[in-house]
Amino acid sequence: MKVNYFPFLLITFLFVSACQQIQPLQCKKIARFEVIEASIQETQMALELIIENPNAFTVDVKNLHFYLYKEDQQVGMIHSDSLMHFKANTTAIIKLNTTIETKKIIRNAIDMLLNANQTVQFKITGTAAVGRGHVFINMPIHYSIEKTWKELVR
Repeated sequence: MKVNYFPFLLITFLFVSACQQIQPLQCKKIARFEVIEASIQETQMALELIIENPNAFTVDVKNLHFYLYKEDQQVGMIHSDSLMHFKANTTAIIKLNTTIETKKIIRNAIDMLLNANQTVQFKITGTAAVGRGHVFINMPIHYSIEKTWKELVR
């Protein structure tokens, strides 16, 4: 009895090639900050992130957990449970909201006025569940930018 292995090899090849490892999304830049609502206690802000999907396939993202830092001091936290789709090899803009204590904003505003040419580092660190279909894995996301106050606020 002669056995034909071609269909088995073809199915195995298709299965292995379909299960490519997911590369993490890359945060390319913070597009802009926007104040939504301000009060004495806290200020609600929105920021737009430009995210690149380096994968050759569409990925889904959910459960974003980010922390915002100025220098090494945490100034805000972002959490989103929305399901987002990122097409293959493209960049997309996502808009996220955060709440920051107003006293931290005032302290930074005074620093900005007194030291307009000072270089400041902002960081975003966190995780996002990235996947295809119903399979998701948590991946780290990091972004850092160093600019002067003058360049940041235009």
